[in-house]
This record gives sequence, structure tokens and C-alpha cells, in this order.
Amino acid sequence: MSATSSPYSRPTPTKLICVDNRTNHRAKTYEVSKDKIEIGSFKTTTISALTNGDRAFIAPVDGDTPLFEKGEAYIIKNHTLSLKFGRECIFLGPGAKKFKTAPFTLPVAAEKRAKDLLSPPTALMTGKEDDLFTRGGFISLKGEIEKVLRMTRVADGEVPIRDLALRCGQKCFEVSLWRDEALLDLSLGDQVEISHLKATLRPAAKFNSSSYTTVEKAEAQTVEEEVTIVGVSAEDGGAMVLLSDTYEEYSVPAALAMDIGANELPITLKLGHIKYNVKFIEQLGDVMEDVMEEILE
Repeated sequence: MSATSSPYSRPTPTKLICVDNRTNHRAKTYEVSKDKIEIGSFKTTTISALTNGDRAFIAPVDGDTPLFEKGEAYIIKNHTLSLKFGRECIFLGPGAKKFKTAPFTLPVAAEKRAKDLLSPPTALMTGKEDDLFTRGGFISLKGEIEKVLRMTRVADGEVPIRDLALRCGQKCFEVSLWRDEALLDLSLGDQVEISHLKATLRPAAKFNSSSYTTVEKAEAQTVEEEVTIVGVSAEDGGAMVLLSDTYEEYSVPAALAMDIGANELPITLKLGHIKYNVKFIEQLGDVMEDVMEEILE
């Protein structure tokens, strides 16, 4: 390989400042047992974001101890600069030397460029935008999980993939969560915000997670509604399940269970529930409520 085509170079001594560090604890291998995918082992990598005031660099290292301290200025010699990963990466080999030096003033834009290498900007979209699949860069979507499809995995390395249908307002989008994010505990009806998604149009319009993606679940809210009950079912331990006239099932813990006979049906109750797990029952002005932290969330 000629020098001009090499992804590596040995630059002159460089003065820089470390603006931030980020430690990633990600799955290295996955294990499959009885069709269930679990993380087999982890890999920890710490990345330093650096700038010389003009160019931005990253310096990755295995483990949770960064090569450079945040806010400190350095002069480095005999280091290796790589463009292999699409970003300027600094590696300190056995012959490299690192010296702390006096700090210098950074332009605000230079500091931001360096920090963006650790976590690139991601624009929160409503789902109404016409250029969602053509704008480029990373986007974030907030909405309700409408469908959770069966997890799949790619043949190479058994990497897990979880496909979701995410409703954002009036539109529903297909989202594929890869690797660690595919193993998150997500359920139908969860309100989530998924960051750093990349759009693709082939083979179909959808969004894929990236190595920067985070998934944040909103705290579930209690829903209060009047429900006409047409069926009851006793469960183990004194719990019960109520069947509504729209055939929705409401799980009632033993602490709130009522003695409802079939001859009393249909009956209208006011229920407070989180994802159909009942938190309180109100009947004809008589509140039957037991505040218990142990009740199903």
C-alpha cells in the first residue's frame, strides 16, 4: 500500500486539549439459549474528544480509564493518526510520548466539533416532516410503541435485532433496534424517545438504531375510566381479572379484589389502571383503594 493510500500517518508533534470523555459499556458477544438472546460478554471502551483549536480528534482506549483528562492540555509526539473509521483517531503506541502543558483558549465552535464526535447532534422530529428520510444525519423520534415484532438475528455473530412500529402522531414508522438496544424491556403502549436514528429507504422506508442510540421510556401514567364489566375470572392468590364489554382484560390484585357474582353483571366500575393493571376501583361512590408500592407497575 502506498503512503498516499494508507489510513495511518505519523504527524508532527501536536498540541491539544481534551474537552470530554465518554465510556461505552457494550455487548461484545451474544449467547442464544432456547431461542432467547442474552449478552455473553461486554467490552468497555473509553473515548477522549480532543481538539487543537482547528481540527477535532478522538482517542479510543480499551477499559474505563481515558488516555487524556478532561480540561487538560497536552503535547503529543510520535503518535499515530488514523482515518480508518471516518474520523481522525489518535493512537498512542509504545513509542509515543504525552506531555501536559499550559492550557490555551479554544473557540466555542472548535470545542463543539470535538464534543460532537462523542455524541453527534440528533434532531427531535414530530413525524410530520416531509424530509424525514432525505434530510441526512441523525434524528430522534418520540411516540408510542404500537407493535413489537419478534426478535431476529443476523447470521454473522448472532447480532440481535428488534423491530418496532412507533406511532408519532398520525404516522407510524418501522424502527429496527440493533445489538444492546434490541434487548431492552419494551412493551406495547410504552411511550418512548429513541435518539440517533438513521433513515433508510431500501428495501423499505424505516429507521435503524446506531451506536449512539439511547431509548428513554416515559413513566407510565394512571388512566381513569368508567368501564362496563361483563365477565369475571378468579386468579391464584385472590387476584381477579375483569372483562369489559369491549373485551379488554383488567388485572386486579388481591388487595383490591371484589366479590362480584355473575348474576350482578353487567356492572359499571370506575377503574384507575396502568396498562390494564388496576390501581383502584370505584363503585357507586364507594372507593375501594389500597395504596401499595408492591402492586404491579
